[in-house]
Amino acid sequence: MTASANTGPLIVAVGGGKGGVGKSMVAANLACAMSQLGFRVVAVDADLGSANLHTILGVDHPGPGIAGFLQKQVSTLEDVVIPSPQRRLFVVPGSTAIPGAANLMHARKLKLMRHIRRLDAEAVVIDCGAGINYNVIDFFNLADLRLLVLTPQLVSLQNAYGALKASLYRTVRQHCSAHGQAALFDELAAPSETDRLLQLIEAIRTRDAELAAALTWVLDGYRVSLIGNQLQSKADQGPLRAMTRMIADFLAVRSPLSTVLPRSDRIHTSVSRRRPFVADSSETPEARALLSLAETLLETDITSLRRRSEPVRASERSSGVHPLPPQEFLEAELPEPLAHYRRAHERHNVDWPVALEHHGRWQRAKLADVSMGGIAVVGASDLGEGDTVNLVFQLNGEELALSTRVVHCSDDRFGAQFVKQADPQAVRRLVEAARQANAGRAA
Repeated sequence: MTASANTGPLIVAVGGGKGGVGKSMVAANLACAMSQLGFRVVAVDADLGSANLHTILGVDHPGPGIAGFLQKQVSTLEDVVIPSPQRRLFVVPGSTAIPGAANLMHARKLKLMRHIRRLDAEAVVIDCGAGINYNVIDFFNLADLRLLVLTPQLVSLQNAYGALKASLYRTVRQHCSAHGQAALFDELAAPSETDRLLQLIEAIRTRDAELAAALTWVLDGYRVSLIGNQLQSKADQGPLRAMTRMIADFLAVRSPLSTVLPRSDRIHTSVSRRRPFVADSSETPEARALLSLAETLLETDITSLRRRSEPVRASERSSGVHPLPPQEFLEAELPEPLAHYRRAHERHNVDWPVALEHHGRWQRAKLADVSMGGIAVVGASDLGEGDTVNLVFQLNGEELALSTRVVHCSDDRFGAQFVKQADPQAVRRLVEAARQANAGRAA
């Protein structure tokens, strides 16, 4: 974890929009995985109406928890931090069965958020509640890194999309407000499910170019990943990967599918036993997936990441209240049939070097996945949708070349389709080599 001593802990939020998709299970096991990697971790139960994180972690006596802090029974949030049965893992229990706990006043919420940032930990994992109310969205956006837990079922996809949409529009409106342009946002943000966030940014650019540049900077730094849960087969990854492409298209952020967890008796039993499955073994597929995710998150450069959110942090410290956009902007319905974003061909993940040529300029990158329809590449720059890119790579000692057309760009990653002139035999050889490489890793 790259950060100076005064930066504060890495903050990871686990959300999902819908209840019952496994947010608390993921939060508990992720926090446990981080602690097993040698870090001091505090898991915060921010589900203020239906707290259960301490139960999943095997804590019998949660104490006053967040409710005690909010009701001024203690002076700091640190006073309600309690140890879990797992070494180096601590818990801030949430509020259970306390009327009004889920409806925080704005000032109390900001105080709680400030204290979360000051917790004595190297990493903080926030278990967010369900829905798209103010508290859920603000705790989700408080984090440096955000994990969106969803299942392949349509209702889960709809709710996850709606939650992320609400979080992003909240972020954009906060920045507009910080620039004195909240009214401009309200004027230009169209209440339509088919409008794209980038269209809103471009509309703002015609009126305030400096604000539009700031919003683009913030969206480029907004880090969210998808966690697929309760998958029954590899085919269940299809809707989740389609979701990542739809999010990029409509919400203008990259949301890679970083981890998938199967529908598993081991996971179900661990919740009933009140012991994270990561604590039982690091060798099961589920545990390896969470440990790998924990390692990736802990490698984050916090300092550079937080520079992108400083305007929001500044607005939160002000006395003004920054409401959500009107409800009609935040409807959870998916904007287009998800099938529109489904790939017609099976994807094969790879990590192969490739040379790219575009208008006579060459650069080196990596193939991230291939299919009969196209490829994904990471490490490339200065490319846009519609660009024709020629790929040259080595396959079994032979140099192959294929021509592609870029259909999607995000950060240093792009997706491209093979053009009609591409050699079909070369495509089949590439895909077969990727398939065999994946089969070899699985064996």
